[in-house]
Amino acid sequence: MFNVKWNHKFNIQHLALYITLMKTSLLILAAIALVLILTSIVMAQPPGLPSSPDQAPIDGGLGFLAAAGGAYAIKKIRDKKAVDDI
Repeated sequence: MFNVKWNHKFNIQHLALYITLMKTSLLILAAIALVLILTSIVMAQPPGLPSSPDQAPIDGGLGFLAAAGGAYAIKKIRDKKAVDDI
């Protein structure tokens, strides 16, 4: 009826490509389904009632920074007076 030559190598290559595409599409579909399921399960916690804020201690780091800023200001004032005297 039909005069068709079958090339078995060509058909096996197409079958391998088809199987690879099916595996890839199934993996993508499974990943999408997993993401959709997990996003519905994992939800953010509702906000609680606010409490009084914790007081932050002023420790040596902030005190050192303030002392360094004061020393820098004093140096700038002295340098300005020295330039004005000249």
